[in-house]
Amino acid sequence: MIAPLTGASAGDGLGLVDGHRLAVDESNAAGGVAGYKPQVVMGDTQNMSLESVTSAVQRLTNDPDLNAVSTGYADYSNFQIELMAEQDMPCLLYTSSDSTRAIIAPHPDPTIRSLNASYDAYKTAMSPVLHSLETSGKLKLQNNKVALISTDNPYSKSIINGLKKSFEEDGSTVTSADLLPTGEISDGRTFLVKVGLDNRAVVKKTDPRAGNAAKPLTRFIEQPTNSSRTFGSSRSTTASGSCFLRSSMLTANSVCRLDEAIALRPSAFPRGPPDTQTRAPAAIAK
Repeated sequence: MIAPLTGASAGDGLGLVDGHRLAVDESNAAGGVAGYKPQVVMGDTQNMSLESVTSAVQRLTNDPDLNAVSTGYADYSNFQIELMAEQDMPCLLYTSSDSTRAIIAPHPDPTIRSLNASYDAYKTAMSPVLHSLETSGKLKLQNNKVALISTDNPYSKSIINGLKKSFEEDGSTVTSADLLPTGEISDGRTFLVKVGLDNRAVVKKTDPRAGNAAKPLTRFIEQPTNSSRTFGSSRSTTASGSCFLRSSMLTANSVCRLDEAIALRPSAFPRGPPDTQTRAPAAIAK
């Protein structure tokens, strides 16, 4: 398993490792695989840098006893797919679908299997959610202006570009679509000042880092406005590899969390025997 176990994204990486260990423990308790009881070994892709990912892949694949590599968010571009394909190393991916699709589509490889759902709903589901909240009376928007902010990486850029297209097709006005350098965002005040001056009704942030999800919301609470509602999308990765859109809504005087999970095309998951489909939810429940 390769994942960021140290650095800013360690929380995601450690969660993925816990999920894999849980799955392996359950499998081994049921007799293992073909008479063997697999072990989980890890490679740290600290801060998801090119060097750390390459080093982790090389170290693990040099082990003659290694049977397969599983990777969640080892990095943003998924270039490691090609490294493992060159060595005929089976690779199970739970990671950014757009990057995976771009690499695999021109030259499909029999050893590379993407087990992730499509992320298309990240780009299209926001407008229906807003309409639903307005219809139910949970949310009142002052206008149809939308501000988008993202970090400059393949995962986040594909989402912000899709959101921009989706909002505009729905009749909203996207007043800005800002890209910040990939990495930790130390301060979001400049962007929020622009939002306040332009009286935007909706602010949408697309960034996978937990720290970057929290800081803009903290800054908004410092100087909330009566018109803006901010929504942040972040990853929630389970042992089964499913991902959900989580939205946080801030109003002028209160904060409420809308954990209405929006499943991303369940049909995109590979279907296996019934026991493999039910085991992961049981493990999560533990």
